[in-house]
Amino acid sequence: MASGKTVFKYGCFGCLGVILLVAVSLAILIGVAKMQSGKEEPAEQALSPEIPAPLFELPAPETITAGVDLPKAAGTIELDLSGGEFHIMPAAEGESLHVKAVYDKAAYAFEESLRVDEGEPWVYRVSFRQTQTGLMSILAGIFSKVDPRIDVYLPTDQPVALDLRLSKGGAEVELGGLWLTEADISMEMGGMAMLVSQPLQYPMNRLSAKASMGGFAVSHLGNASPRVLEVDAKMGGMALDLRGKWLTDSDISIRFAMGGASLELPDGVRFQGLTQSGVSLPEDAEIPLPILTFDITGEPENLEINYP
Repeated sequence: MASGKTVFKYGCFGCLGVILLVAVSLAILIGVAKMQSGKEEPAEQALSPEIPAPLFELPAPETITAGVDLPKAAGTIELDLSGGEFHIMPAAEGESLHVKAVYDKAAYAFEESLRVDEGEPWVYRVSFRQTQTGLMSILAGIFSKVDPRIDVYLPTDQPVALDLRLSKGGAEVELGGLWLTEADISMEMGGMAMLVSQPLQYPMNRLSAKASMGGFAVSHLGNASPRVLEVDAKMGGMALDLRGKWLTDSDISIRFAMGGASLELPDGVRFQGLTQSGVSLPEDAEIPLPILTFDITGEPENLEINYP
């Protein structure tokens, strides 16, 4: 029967063997990553898809009240982006939808497609992902000499919907001045800063932003005036700034867990579902103030609310 000292001795040898195996494996992976870093295939691409004209007559942009139907989307822009630096913004006046990309062809796959079905809204899709997975993708990113970046310029001359999927990267999003009917945004293991610097051409029907294992900040969202706003943050921080020019009532759902959250409230609106009711105009005011109705789920001590 083996003594306790013998068992301990061989147990230590086993632990040292495991540590040595891990160290050797990691050294091999680092060596492979360094070798591949000298085999980059730098690429720059510019894409300008020919999106069709809307199938319906577009109304002229004007101030919208809560009871007016908002225009539907002429098309949808789907962005599936991972492992890089991403910038999404309005196209300059006179320009249409286009995309610019800088990346390493040996490490990333960059694809686009435009689907146009008769009588249906068009769908334009961009996908950008690393071709390697796991630890190799992390090491390749560390040693690569090419900084991957995608710039997407959204059209302003027709109403569009945005479907944005982000992972393992960071994004800066500017929506000010767009004609955006709705947006679905999801983030995983990344961060996003979104700004609505000026009012949209029309209020949005809906905006949904969901994040897991990452943080995001949204500034002056009132300029988008979404009728429905859904925010869900897990395992990350959230800063939600609702200031801006609200034109419609809004149902606002906020969920947060395992992270802190801050909420910056606008003036010139009424609140429901909060301890304070907001600022109101006299009862005889010609234009009633928009009402923001809140449904908040999360630990109250982790939420900072700043009233106007």
